[in-house]
Amino acid sequence: MNKWHSYFFGLILLSIILRLPYLGILPPGKVDSFSERLPYSVAGILTVGIFTLLIKKITHDNKLAIFSGLMLAIMPWHIEQSRVISEPMLGLLAILLLVILPQYFKQFWVSFFGILISGTIFYWVYPHFWIFTGNWGLPTIRECLNNLYKLIFIEFLFYKNDSFWLGGLRTYGTMLPSVLFLFLIGLYKISFINYKKLLKWTSIFMIIWVISAISPFFPESREYFLVTPFLALILGLGLKEIFLGLTKAKILIKIILFVYLLFIIYDYTLFFHFYINHYPQRINSELKYEEIKF
Repeated sequence: MNKWHSYFFGLILLSIILRLPYLGILPPGKVDSFSERLPYSVAGILTVGIFTLLIKKITHDNKLAIFSGLMLAIMPWHIEQSRVISEPMLGLLAILLLVILPQYFKQFWVSFFGILISGTIFYWVYPHFWIFTGNWGLPTIRECLNNLYKLIFIEFLFYKNDSFWLGGLRTYGTMLPSVLFLFLIGLYKISFINYKKLLKWTSIFMIIWVISAISPFFPESREYFLVTPFLALILGLGLKEIFLGLTKAKILIKIILFVYLLFIIYDYTLFFHFYINHYPQRINSELKYEEIKF
């Protein structure tokens, strides 16, 4: 087993550890929450694996693939959606299958039927995707522009993601504030990726961005969750540069980067403490006033 396989299976193991233990009771839910949540948790693990393989196939960069997969595996929004009943998680799995199949099967008919099947699966597993609901009471142009701005604004991405249901995690962003520096580095580095590959990624992001912003159920409809792999790729690029700096930079820069990585670990420690201890308390208090299946 080479290093790539060791890192990949380690990444899958980490994804399992973050998603399966105490699935039926964290966060609090119904008596039979484990059996109802299990398919979504498994889908979360699969999306991490498929996304990692996809980045490896597209970029031929093993380090970037592992770093990007890691950032998706530990992304707060991805963890939260992996431990509840989440149609967007199943929809994300269908989209990743749709994207990765043509990468491994070059025959036209295989790719065609793979895309057809993946599209059908997306429609089947994500029936509340707002375009499928028939509720086309679209917001005004001004509201759409405000929504577009909000979805790429620092507050939503790093501090307050109000698409989290039940309010328990709304004090957290899609990503943690500590990775903002990684995100900025990744945004800069992504411009150096092959133009055609960059165009494909940005096109997918732009489509989901617009669809999310014009949703009549914004922000609770959660379509924007489908863009989390793109965000993880940006973070993966930033993390790769940090590790390159640790190996090649001068000693002072190495110390600064090492301290920064420790700060990220500390921030994630606080997040997991909140998720394990305080988040269930909030949900229990809210479930006293409203019955929600999640």
